[in-house]
Amino acid sequence: SARSHMVSGAATPHSATHAITLRGATYNWAILRGHKIIENRSMRISSGWYLLHTGARSNSGEAQASIQARVPEGVIVPDEASLPHGVIVGAIRISHSLPLESCSASVWATGPICNVIDAVCSIEVPVTHRGMLGIWPVSEDALEQVRASLGQIRPVDVSRVPPPPSTGAGAVPFPHRKRKTPSSVIVQPLSVGEMGDSTSELERQAAKVARAAKCDLLTASAALVANSMNLSRALSQIQDRAHTRVTKEDGQ
Repeated sequence: SARSHMVSGAATPHSATHAITLRGATYNWAILRGHKIIENRSMRISSGWYLLHTGARSNSGEAQASIQARVPEGVIVPDEASLPHGVIVGAIRISHSLPLESCSASVWATGPICNVIDAVCSIEVPVTHRGMLGIWPVSEDALEQVRASLGQIRPVDVSRVPPPPSTGAGAVPFPHRKRKTPSSVIVQPLSVGEMGDSTSELERQAAKVARAAKCDLLTASAALVANSMNLSRALSQIQDRAHTRVTKEDGQ
């Protein structure tokens, strides 16, 4: 099952071997300072420590303004261009995951799954590394550099969101999405500038393309990136390649 293939978080920052990439250095800046306490994804992230990576792309001016509006009054968010990109900047501990409707008290909750960050750890010298989708393994060379530069663990105030849900009758269930047949998937274009605070939007769109084209997520993601996040073009590219492959096989 998908759950059995989930990566488990590490017990400590120094034992973390996997990372999470966010687009926009100011989002990670807000996380490491205890402001952004939720990582919004289309999936639940197992509890534990993960390294925090800033993607190569920068946030838009609108995203920067949105972050500034959500941090406490008097806190000045640095300019996106002044922060490093394409680097591992720290580590975060995911305590638990909640459905969006349970996190209405937090300005950082956009869902669909709210993964709660209850502790952070900064790195003195950011470590260059290429990011990936989802939760990805960090190279051994980079891990050595990261572990030599990790600072102290700092707890984060998560009192504005509920504790881990119980498993009893009063537990709030996670939303279940209705599975669509490939013919009913609506493919709509999405510009890179419309991506959210993480790679979760790309993950969701890749899942749409994968269902529609009956291909794996890696193929769908690669097609999306190659076509500047235009779902229609990505789907056409995959279908054209599949048709070409079938034609060649039929001609043999």
